[in-house]
Amino acid sequence: VSSSTFTFTWTLRALGPGPAEIPPVEVQVAGTTFRTNAVRFQVTAGSAAQPPADAPGPSRQDPEPRVFLKAELSEREVYVGEPVLLTMTLLARPQIQNLQWVERPEFSRFWVEQVPTDPDRERYVTDVAGERYYAYPLERRMLVPTSQGSFTVDPYALQLQVVTRSRDLFESIFSRSQGRNIIRKSEPLQLTVLPLPSQGRPPSYHGAVGEFLMSAELDRTEAAVNDAVALRVTVEGEGFLKPVQPPILDPPPGIRIQEPNSEESITIRSGVMISRKTWEWLMLPSSPGQVAIPQVRFGWFDPKSGRYREQVEDGLVLTVVPGNGESGGTLPGGRLVQQGRDIPVSY
Repeated sequence: VSSSTFTFTWTLRALGPGPAEIPPVEVQVAGTTFRTNAVRFQVTAGSAAQPPADAPGPSRQDPEPRVFLKAELSEREVYVGEPVLLTMTLLARPQIQNLQWVERPEFSRFWVEQVPTDPDRERYVTDVAGERYYAYPLERRMLVPTSQGSFTVDPYALQLQVVTRSRDLFESIFSRSQGRNIIRKSEPLQLTVLPLPSQGRPPSYHGAVGEFLMSAELDRTEAAVNDAVALRVTVEGEGFLKPVQPPILDPPPGIRIQEPNSEESITIRSGVMISRKTWEWLMLPSSPGQVAIPQVRFGWFDPKSGRYREQVEDGLVLTVVPGNGESGGTLPGGRLVQQGRDIPVSY
């Protein structure tokens, strides 16, 4: 006599409190259909986000694993265009492994930048209600709201395994061994996004929110007639610059100018978004002489003070010497356009 056993395991997550039923499961073996009985049970209300302040430690009467998923926002009230950091942290007393996201919210009204996170390297020990928990930062996202209003950050849901017999509490959470499957869900978060004020907004404002510094430079201070010269303007600081339009540049007489190219970079330092964006204009002088580059103005909104600010860069001078006597040269990389027309930007 021989026998074989096959086990199929489903992990289920209750969507709300009340009566619930798992319907029968049918299996066909050698042409015969076998059917299980329905399983009926009651789902009670509770929180899987974080332990209550008076939560007792695990015991034989309370076998539920002490594992919680916690969502946090660095700020609960920001302006349109102001970055806010969302952090997902798993708090656990037993050893855990085999993590898999079941649900993740969509951020349709936000620019989203993923922040590199390493749960194994960044794990730490923390106390919650007098009990020691092992904290694993699982995910960080920098959210930049694109419109005003009151928003709900929907819950995350995470499936994982709890190891009943632990060899090492700090063993990698990505290890593979047998364990009990559970699902944990974070609480929803509320975020209020304030509109940017219209009062005091300078003409040089094009969508930047944060704290910035601007610099402007020519790649050289002397050029011949018809030689292309590059003007670079760099803005750097705390905030988000990806959708920000370039400063307005009105070329002086005798200078033709190309539409600017841009490059940008974003880094996250201690939970703060640091952005850097550089615009480059190619200019073509058509006659010799001293050419004063007009002022370059860049405006931004400072959420800490609730006011607009502006920086002005001037004093750049280009010396143009006679060239080959030809006029009306061309610029590499594109057509020549006259600058000076504002391009409105709205989030």
